Amino acid sequence: LLSPGHRIGAPEPMFTAISEEYIEELRLRFSGKQDSSGASAPAKTASGPKGKDTKGKDPAAAKTDKPALDKNGKPIKPEAPKGKDGKPVLDKDGKPVGGKVDKAALGKDGKPAKGNKVAPDADRLVDISRLDLRVGKIVECKKHPDADALYVEQIDLGEGSLRTVVSGLVKFIPLEQMVGSLVVLVANMKPQAMRGVKSEGMVLAASNPVGTKTELVTPPTGCTVGERVVVEGYDGEPDEVLNPKKKVFESVQLDLKTTAKCVASYKGAPFKTSLGECKVNSIAEGSIK
Repeated sequence: LLSPGHRIGAPEPMFTAISEEYIEELRLRFSGKQDSSGASAPAKTASGPKGKDTKGKDPAAAKTDKPALDKNGKPIKPEAPKGKDGKPVLDKDGKPVGGKVDKAALGKDGKPAKGNKVAPDADRLVDISRLDLRVGKIVECKKHPDADALYVEQIDLGEGSLRTVVSGLVKFIPLEQMVGSLVVLVANMKPQAMRGVKSEGMVLAASNPVGTKTELVTPPTGCTVGERVVVEGYDGEPDEVLNPKKKVFESVQLDLKTTAKCVASYKGAPFKTSLGECKVNSIAEGSIK
């Protein structure tokens, strides 16, 4: 007998609930064809000796390990495992691992769509290495035809053709100062239309804490256009194109600031080129975006 005050443990279920879907699967696998009344169809009578089929084998020894069937009685094909982003996990050759792949994840050529990466890339840390920062030169700049606060720049990144970039700098930086300037460009932003003009990147600039002053982040004079701007300690390869839904730039931007010496930095580590650090003219402890 239990003594007074004995504590009873938490109850635990002894059996696992069986869903209707699983019951239906078992019915399809083992019941055979059924008539309208739900009764099983009679089994075929063996012509051989009792207890044996026509080949003399024991029916009990017959193989019953059949694949799972769908509601139409067809085998269910295994699906490829998916990563945290919901996309099929691909092997090193870009093929789905262990099963079929969702057609939505394929390109027009039937191959995995560009940008579908293997599982490790789906779990990459969000830091400055995800941004493709490049030295660019503003070759041409004019005001946006439909927005008084926007400039439309033509920027040379050494790609053989100029990039069109739209920036909200009209109120802070004179037009004549924009033309010919070396800048730091986020080159892997997803292109998007800004008041009817497609912008293919983002020019970085720093603003003072009260937002009354803004200056371009500039590489050292003499830098080669197209050179990658790096931050020591963050050596990963940038994304091909930043996915706006993942908010990678927005997360990184929170730690983009100028130092007390007006050097552009990420978490205190300076932006660097082969010729030195990237700076702003006079804004210290400012926010970069």
